[in-house]
Amino acid sequence: MAPSWWGSLGFKGGVVAAGAAVAVAAALLTAERARADACTVLLLSPADGTAVADSPQFRWSPGCASWRVWFSPVDTFNVDLERTPWRSQRRYQFSEGDWTSREDGAWADGVYWKVQGRSADGTLSFSETRFVDVLPKTRFVAVGDTGNGNATQYAVADAMATVCGDQGCDFVLLLGDNIYPEGVTSPDPAVDPQWDDKFEIPYADLSIPFYPVLGNHDYGDDPGGGGGGWPPTIDLARGDAQVDHTAYSSKWSMPNEYYSFTHADVEFFALDTTRPLAGPGPLAQEESVMGPAISGSVAPWRIAFGHYPYLSNGSHGDAGNYDGVAGRGSEVQGFLDDNVCGQVDLYVSGHDHGLQWLTDTCAGTELIVSGGGSDSRPHGAAHPVEFQAAAAGFFWFEVQGDTMTVEVYDEYGVLAHQDVRTN
Repeated sequence: MAPSWWGSLGFKGGVVAAGAAVAVAAALLTAERARADACTVLLLSPADGTAVADSPQFRWSPGCASWRVWFSPVDTFNVDLERTPWRSQRRYQFSEGDWTSREDGAWADGVYWKVQGRSADGTLSFSETRFVDVLPKTRFVAVGDTGNGNATQYAVADAMATVCGDQGCDFVLLLGDNIYPEGVTSPDPAVDPQWDDKFEIPYADLSIPFYPVLGNHDYGDDPGGGGGGWPPTIDLARGDAQVDHTAYSSKWSMPNEYYSFTHADVEFFALDTTRPLAGPGPLAQEESVMGPAISGSVAPWRIAFGHYPYLSNGSHGDAGNYDGVAGRGSEVQGFLDDNVCGQVDLYVSGHDHGLQWLTDTCAGTELIVSGGGSDSRPHGAAHPVEFQAAAAGFFWFEVQGDTMTVEVYDEYGVLAHQDVRTN
């Protein structure tokens, strides 16, 4: 006998009947989930050819492995659904009167469900495999060198809001030089109005967290004001003011100068690549925290982000040879070599104003420079690239399962490049 709480659905030719029976079953299943957090499945079966992945075909409780669903009165079918992660080249649709399948190219990772129906005497009536898009997704924007408060920053911010509205964003990685020309003097917008002009107002249409790191300008290094030498000017109080702004903002989320956080299958490592330039003490302190955090991570995906690049075709160039000066930035180069390269999947940085996805890696770690948040400057060709543009804009990412989709947008929200990486 079927459990009384499952109710019944009309079933004909492999198609679950729509209408009142579905509504009744939905109510019963919803009530049962609320009652006992049971493993439940609700079949909402469009008979118009809508792809299962685009409809609420299966609703399930995380952690459940299988279900039993009963159909009547035409025949009693015992439908066992087995949750199995695997890859498929086939996309299944629900068609009028029967189950059908068609080729639709390679699918991204997801959860595929094996559906078997048996009549009351145990005879196998149908067996199909269905895709349900239930693996967690992490979607985010990475953008740096933003805080000019100029028209370009506002244009890029508007483009970010449009893309995030269309495709989804969970948060933004802010890659340093958040407030030009020399950071802020207070975490309080009432004391330093740059917070409103160069962060809160430009990104008012993005109600998601921003995870920042600090750049040289955030520490007060203003070349136009007499700074800009090497090592850069480092006013620790100005960096601390940005950390402390977390208490004044609903979206600014910066617990320390360096930190980590996890979203779904991705662990992120926010690096301060500027303060260590002040001397061996700050460098050793950061290494003692972030080194073990990175090496000990067991996350399926690991992404680090900081202000200074490891390699770049922009005017600032590579770590260890910044601005064409041998040895300049060797501290950054050593820190990344020892703690990041080969230990994370991706390192994203700013500092050079433009958009770069380099072909060269650091010990297998992919390198992206996204410093087009409010300005762009000419780029060279020292390193081969998958994509490069001396343009303002940003990178958008989606990580799901073992697939990372990367898209590059210009300041007008126009898609300039797209590619996929697998882990």
